[in-house]
Amino acid sequence: MLPRFGHTLLSDRRGQLWLFGGYSLSHGPLNDIRLFDTKTNTWTSVEITIGYNNEATMPKGRYFHAAELVHSTHEIFVFGGFSQSPNRTLSDFWKFNVKNDRWTLIEVSWRVMEVVVLAALALAVVVLNGFANAVGFDDLQQG
Repeated sequence: MLPRFGHTLLSDRRGQLWLFGGYSLSHGPLNDIRLFDTKTNTWTSVEITIGYNNEATMPKGRYFHAAELVHSTHEIFVFGGFSQSPNRTLSDFWKFNVKNDRWTLIEVSWRVMEVVVLAALALAVVVLNGFANAVGFDDLQQG
């Protein structure tokens, strides 16, 4: 596994850890998913499910993004972050189903910020205090 920074690490109810993305000094922004088994202390690479068009639809490599695992739906939500080019911010919103290893791009109708903190609630995902180059910091958005 590549050394990285700016990644996210999420824990599920089985005590496993899900790692997504980050920045590698040798490879740039990453979009891989790794699973750490806390019982065996081993990392495994998660193979992404190929879609109907034989392409793996998935987010671009990113770092300093926000992510949260919603236990009730077995999904990881990823929002924004930085990608290639200096100061290139992202405002896309993705979910990863941990049962079928498939990414889905989420179209959002509410105004989103370019870098955010996600909080998972029982039936909602809330975006808190985002930052956009054009408007600076902003408040709560719920979708």
